[in-house]
Amino acid sequence: MKTRITIAALASAAIAATPLTAFAATSPVTYQATDWPATAVGSAPKGVSANITGLVANSGSGTVSVVSMCLPKSCAPSTTSTSLAVGTEPTDVAQGTGSNTSFIVTNAGSNSVSIINSNGTSVLGTVGVGAAPSGVATAGNTAIVANNGSNSVSLVDLASLSVTGTIPVGAAPWGVATNGTSTAYVSNNGANSVSVINLASRTVTATIAVGGAPAQLALSGTRLFVANNASGNVSVIDTTSNTVVDTLPAGTQPWGVTSYGGAVFVANYGAGNVYAFDAASGRQTATIVTGGTPFGLSAGVNKLVITDTSGGSMKAVPLVAPTPAPTWSSNTKKRSVTAVDPYMQGVTYAITATNGSTTKKGSCKIATSKVTCTISSLPKGKTWKLNLTTKLPWQATAGGSQNKKYKF
Repeated sequence: MKTRITIAALASAAIAATPLTAFAATSPVTYQATDWPATAVGSAPKGVSANITGLVANSGSGTVSVVSMCLPKSCAPSTTSTSLAVGTEPTDVAQGTGSNTSFIVTNAGSNSVSIINSNGTSVLGTVGVGAAPSGVATAGNTAIVANNGSNSVSLVDLASLSVTGTIPVGAAPWGVATNGTSTAYVSNNGANSVSVINLASRTVTATIAVGGAPAQLALSGTRLFVANNASGNVSVIDTTSNTVVDTLPAGTQPWGVTSYGGAVFVANYGAGNVYAFDAASGRQTATIVTGGTPFGLSAGVNKLVITDTSGGSMKAVPLVAPTPAPTWSSNTKKRSVTAVDPYMQGVTYAITATNGSTTKKGSCKIATSKVTCTISSLPKGKTWKLNLTTKLPWQATAGGSQNKKYKF
């Protein structure tokens, strides 16, 4: 029996906190998102679009919450939000990527979309679309809206605020992703498939079978990642051939998906966590424990934004480890250098010493709130440049370049 997940029938689950585990190259680290403050939003938040301004669709309160994602000096997200009324049961949010950067919000209970200015301060207009619109994505100044209740996609022009086309797709479409220009991908939640749409010809050019009840989906390069809610996995599609090339285990009731810098994140609302994957290899690199019911995901301003549908909140998890500012010391007898830095969970630390083309590596030890990294037995008579670097499991390259100089 196939499972169809509709807008009105979403399960929820909570998970107990999981202890931090040591990160190794072959196993994912468990990362506690509870260390990061939550921002209260409206009732039953689902979709989110977060850049400098973040918008959260509050399906239970007919509003969107507007959050500043980069406060002055710290560039930390605000822990407070303002509210803007939209239609009934707002479900998803996207922002224009062309010359028009307005937000578009799907109102599943009103069969409409709300167009909001790029500052999130006013509703510019409301456009009627198909039945029960769910997911939305943009390609330039066009929004592609999945009509869950009418098995179609509406194309909405963000400048004229009008529907310029309707394209039939599979049963109960939900998620939408685009390559930003020519192609849209729509997950058909009731048909266990993905429709590929040529936006120029406005036709479906391929239909790809995936797992059970596909939900949101996201592109990373030429790979399309589709969360299969009923199968507990992710289908990986090669968009050059439109074939499934991998299937990744992805927890319990995966739904939201987003990508950032070579990483892909999947929200498991049935397990209270988010999985992080390396997009190239498909290896799971981390489990981000959120608790509650993580549902919508968005990546922007070096933060992963997660909505908690049962908790009425959103959380921003850093995508890049903080640049270290360690306290340095040296021991002449041991010809060693030590760096001490505040410890942040989930971060891997490394210390190196370089002289010309020669590089030596040290080791790091973590003790509760600090990390101590030491490199010993450095050769005499040479000037060594010391660096402490930091890296989160999903981060492409390590950061930090202190170039502290020592000579023994």
